[in-house]
Amino acid sequence: GSRKTIEDAFVRHTEALEEKNVTLICQNLSGGQERMQAEFTAAESPTLWLLTPWTYEGVELPAGIVDNLIIFSLPFDHPNHAVLSRRALHYRDAFGEYSMPRLKARLFRILRTFARHATGDARVQVCDDRLRTKKYGKEVRSYLEQFAANIETDTATEQMKLL
Repeated sequence: GSRKTIEDAFVRHTEALEEKNVTLICQNLSGGQERMQAEFTAAESPTLWLLTPWTYEGVELPAGIVDNLIIFSLPFDHPNHAVLSRRALHYRDAFGEYSMPRLKARLFRILRTFARHATGDARVQVCDDRLRTKKYGKEVRSYLEQFAANIETDTATEQMKLL
């Protein structure tokens, strides 16, 4: 989600998680990217790191230290982004021909980054209801399935174990 959503979650849950000995690291509130990477690498398990998908694409961590990636909302471009909204005007079907390919490319980069960091039994959870409720959800789910060894479906999330 957005930085504001992440920061709100951090503020709301930090105290309760600290009481349970869970370390919580948050983009924009826990220092710069290198500091957060070092803190995550050094932290005892369990540790949660809240950050945007765009930031995660650039994260460098040792192999085999991340066991879950949870994507709360599909990382579409913001529709009011000045440059991207102008580029979209060049397409007959801006959503299908421009936004969807950009979403798939971003998901690929996120999963590629996660694959470098993942433990052997790592899981990806996509919690966005649009996978089930929107017409394009089936297309996105099908795209994600090609990267999964197995998929567990429930009403709240799609869980995928990476190949």
